[in-house]
Amino acid sequence: MDLPLISIITVVLNSVDCIENTIQSVINQTYPNKEYIIIDGGSTDGTLDIIKKYDGHINYFVSEPDKGIYDAMNKGIKYAKGDKIIFLGAGDCFYNNEVLTQVAPFLNKYDFVYGNVILKSPVDSKEIIYDGKFSSYKLTIKNICHQGIFYDKGLFTKYGHYDLMYKIWADYEFNLRVFRKTKKKYLNLIIAINKPGGISQQREDELFKQKRLYLINKYLGVHYCLLYLSRKWISHLKNKLISFLK
Repeated sequence: MDLPLISIITVVLNSVDCIENTIQSVINQTYPNKEYIIIDGGSTDGTLDIIKKYDGHINYFVSEPDKGIYDAMNKGIKYAKGDKIIFLGAGDCFYNNEVLTQVAPFLNKYDFVYGNVILKSPVDSKEIIYDGKFSSYKLTIKNICHQGIFYDKGLFTKYGHYDLMYKIWADYEFNLRVFRKTKKKYLNLIIAINKPGGISQQREDELFKQKRLYLINKYLGVHYCLLYLSRKWISHLKNKLISFLK
């Protein structure tokens, strides 16, 4: 079997407390045909010292100021030599050492392979399995965790990189952009464990929220706009009824 080269990209800034776990989860993967790229935004807290410990396991590393997480992710795409790309943020970890080996047989057949992610509560670290099985309709409601997606690098060549005007949900916009155009495969596997307290868990992307309906119409079609609006309307009525009955 032809084993595709998988590029794992980690973007990091001042994550001295958790970057080592991420690095170890990557280098401990049993899958042989992988490369590891770390894009640092100019850390000053000791993160760089930890990264240097693993210099022999890192294929490309740069530390310089950037315009935010998606600018750093775009840099990683630029330097990636792999056929397939997955983003694993600082503090995120692969679920086990066999993840890449389990996923690899599907990567040459599909350009968008995705699975489940464990989300940890930032309050009590309670683990919740985020079901990665998505339809176009489900994508109008919430995003697929990027820690659970293996993208074909060609998708970024064909459809463009992350749009930096979306500061928090640029990956959501990209997923909307490509989802219906890809040859997809959902795997009922846990791909990664997401570190609690990430930026998308802390804040909303106001611009994305304003343009959400426009993006759904542009990339999925008017049918999904109507489904999204009907769901919002039903939810609004439900909340009104609950309030009335109290």
